[in-house]
Order: sequence, then C-alpha cells, then structure tokens
Amino acid sequence: MINEVSKRIRALPKEVLAKFINLPVADQKILNLLGIMMTDRLFFEYMYDVYREKLIIGNLEFDNMDTRIFLENKSEQSEKVAGAYRTYLKEANLIVEDGDSTTVRKIILDIDLENKMRDKDLHPHLRVFLGE
Repeated sequence: MINEVSKRIRALPKEVLAKFINLPVADQKILNLLGIMMTDRLFFEYMYDVYREKLIIGNLEFDNMDTRIFLENKSEQSEKVAGAYRTYLKEANLIVEDGDSTTVRKIILDIDLENKMRDKDLHPHLRVFLGE
C-alpha cells in the first residue's frame, strides 16, 4: 500500500503536490484520485469514459453496470477491478450511495489547484473532474 501511495505522489507535478497540505480534505482526496489516474491508464480511461460522460450528459445515476459495461468494452471482465474502481470513487466522494441507489457527485475544485492542473499538462485529467 505504501508503495502505491508513493508511486501516486511521484506521478503528481511538484507544483500541484505542493498545494496538497493547504487544500481542503475534499480536494486532497481528488489529488489522490488524480495520482491513481496518472499511474493507472485503465482507471484514467474509466474516469474519462464513465464519470466524465455522466457529468456531461447529466445522467447522475451510477450503478455496477456502468463499470461492467466499461470493462466489457475493454475486454477485461474483472469484479476485483470493478470493486476497486468503485471504492476509489467513493473514497474521493465522486459517487454517493443512498440506500439502493448511487449517484455521481459533481465536484468544485480549489481554483488554484484547477489552474495548476491546466498549467501542468493535466488538462485531460481536469476535464474528467469538471465534466468537460
């Protein structure tokens, strides 16, 4: 686990990482998720194709089929991967479970963090979080 966290930290641009300590916890969680996206290409594609698309079209219902369809399209049917991705989204507060339903939550990033992400070739990742 420590190796994974270390790998995520090293993947983040120094200017973005330097903001971490001064960010609210919600944005710190997003930076953690950004580190995952930067070190796991499949997860980045998942976020780009699933989470971002839901924000764009306004379909905020999120269920296991969203992940399964993505993985089937990638020819990787893995419950373990699907479960891990769902956990990542929950821990970053990008999805919220309420009884039997789960919904996508649109986030508002710290403006300085957003600007740093624009400046550091993280624009595709930023587009995921903003739903652009």
